[in-house]
Order: sequence, then C-alpha cells, then structure tokens
Amino acid sequence: PEEDTALLIAKNKERLSKFINIPLTDFNSINFLRDKFSLISYAGNLGIPCPATKLISSITEINSKNYPQFPFVLKPVNGSGGHVI
Repeated sequence: PEEDTALLIAKNKERLSKFINIPLTDFNSINFLRDKFSLISYAGNLGIPCPATKLISSITEINSKNYPQFPFVLKPVNGSGGHVI
C-alpha cells in the first residue's frame, strides 16, 4: 500500500505542489525502482553483483530446462508480500 500511495502522490506531484512541498522523486523514477526485474538488470549491467534472476510470465515456464531446480524464490515484479503471485 505504501508504494501505491507514493506512486499516486508522485503522479500528481505538480498539482499537489501548489499546496504543499513534497520531498518525493518523480513518478517514472519510482516506477522504475519498484520494478525488481528492471532494477536488478540495471544493477547487473553496472557490474554490481546480483543473484541470478529470471523473468517468468507463466507457471509453465518453470518446468523449462532453462530454470533452476528447486528450491528457488518467486517474487512479484512489482509490490511486496507476494500479493500478485
């Protein structure tokens, strides 16, 4: 919920800033940073050590030979707590 609130405020920052000072970065930056796959790919391209990460679009892809054997961790691309898994 906090991420959703930050996105809502960032999306309307210009409109809201007429009334209050908002110490918050822009909407696109927040959206990029909360995308775990994009962020870890970006960090890897900068040479920052990152765990092996794969993006899957369906559960059937896990059975592919290109994916690691169990155990592994499934996380939503955005959000926290596995709300969208």
